[in-house]
Amino acid sequence: MHPIENSRWTLGATIHSNFGTDVEFEQDFAAPEFGGKTSLTSVNFGASAAYQATDALSLGLGIDIIYGKGEISRPNLLNIDADGTAVGFNVGMAYVINEDNRLGLSYRYAPSLEASGTVDQLTGQATDLDVPLPDMIEFSGYHKLHNRFAVHYSLQYITWSEFDALTSPSFDDPIKEYQWKDAGHLSLGVTYYAQENTELRAGYMYDLSPVDEINSLSIPDSDRHWFTVGATHYFTKDLSVDFALGYLFGEETKIDESMTIIGTSNITALTNNSAWLGGLQVNYRF
Repeated sequence: MHPIENSRWTLGATIHSNFGTDVEFEQDFAAPEFGGKTSLTSVNFGASAAYQATDALSLGLGIDIIYGKGEISRPNLLNIDADGTAVGFNVGMAYVINEDNRLGLSYRYAPSLEASGTVDQLTGQATDLDVPLPDMIEFSGYHKLHNRFAVHYSLQYITWSEFDALTSPSFDDPIKEYQWKDAGHLSLGVTYYAQENTELRAGYMYDLSPVDEINSLSIPDSDRHWFTVGATHYFTKDLSVDFALGYLFGEETKIDESMTIIGTSNITALTNNSAWLGGLQVNYRF
């Protein structure tokens, strides 16, 4: 973010990812038609502007250029390798009640992404693919309850019901149906101001899975629990370092998936997942 001198405007730019998954089964997996590889990644290039409407209220608007790439492989059944771009936008507001309490609200619009590449399945071939992306709305807050202690929270809602299927104008039927439901997360965190230049944090997030009645072994998603700790250290007023460590685990879920492309096959399984995540960030304010 860069404030414009002698004005109420601030300009900013960002590069991040909103969506992604990467699941790959071993080549000798007993049911390759349900396993294979599923890799979906996205990169969001954003430019934004914020306007200080009053001493308490700030308004923001941004443009998002979304690059997405997908690879889905089911041996002898389906092969997709495509990428594309889409343009979305975001709006937001921040309200400062006082120096110890502030609130934020944001909305991000993401359209369907039109990708091109290789789409090869038993019923034919195509070079284009439509990937519907969900919108997101988030409310967050920060409250400093003591000179050394603060709580913060966020509530996010994602319209994953828009992600109903992968389709192509070249085919009458969907390539892959998902029929997901709207989902989101609820998170709660605390910050302890240990010293003038050191902050310690901890948090918990309940992350609701969008998978509904149609579940898939290729994306064995489930409701997840996140536990995180982190810290910020300020070397100077302009230079700081953030560190974070998180552990997440997904609740056990039952997979019951059938396929009728070649005869009829079915697989049932119990799945769960867990992961450790770490992050390190260096910040310099110009």
